[in-house]
This record gives sequence, structure tokens and C-alpha cells, in this order.
Amino acid sequence: MTSSIDQHPLWVYAVDGRYIELTEVDAITVFTGSSYSVLVDLNKLSGNYAMRAVHAGIQIMNVTAVLSYASEIASSKPATQNRIINTSDNPKYVRQCDILNESEIFPYSAEDVAEN
Repeated sequence: MTSSIDQHPLWVYAVDGRYIELTEVDAITVFTGSSYSVLVDLNKLSGNYAMRAVHAGIQIMNVTAVLSYASEIASSKPATQNRIINTSDNPKYVRQCDILNESEIFPYSAEDVAEN
């Protein structure tokens, strides 16, 4: 299932419980049994932003939720929808985007524990 949040990059910091070097992407394809830890910077105009998830396997499935928040950046109009994936197709990318490529991630650098 491919997931994204309109107008918000996803900062991935762990895959399957293991820390990785912080990686910025537009969308993540979540495979069965996998888990991803992400941070989302809420630095856009106050408003509602669609969270989209699409699966195009044997059964086409899509989900849409809303991320809604107020910020110090005021807006007189609602947030525009700048979608990354389209939930009506299997997943169709509306624009050029970076999708997490697990072959290009690196483990977080371990540091030695200081000895007393």
C-alpha cells in the first residue's frame, strides 16, 4: 500500500524498528508485515490535508483520511489539494515524487558508549 500526505514530505527515521539515517520522501510503499516510523513537519498553512493510501493488488483498495491543524501561519482560504497519489487508480502518481527506496537507506550510525 502506498501512502502520502498532501503537501507534506515524510521524514522516515526507522524501518521495522531499526533506526536509519533520516530520509525525506513524498510517499512510502508499505509491504505486508513492515513498519515505518515517520515524522511530519506541520509547517504549512492552517487547514485540512488529505492522507491517501492506495493498494493495487488482487483487490484495489484505497483509503483517505484528513490531517487537520492550526498553525501560526494564518490563511484566509482552505489549503489547496496538491496530491501526490491518486486514490482512484492503482496507485497513480499525479506528479514526480520520491518514494522510499529501501535499497538506498542506510542504518543510523552507532556511537560507542562512553566509559567512565
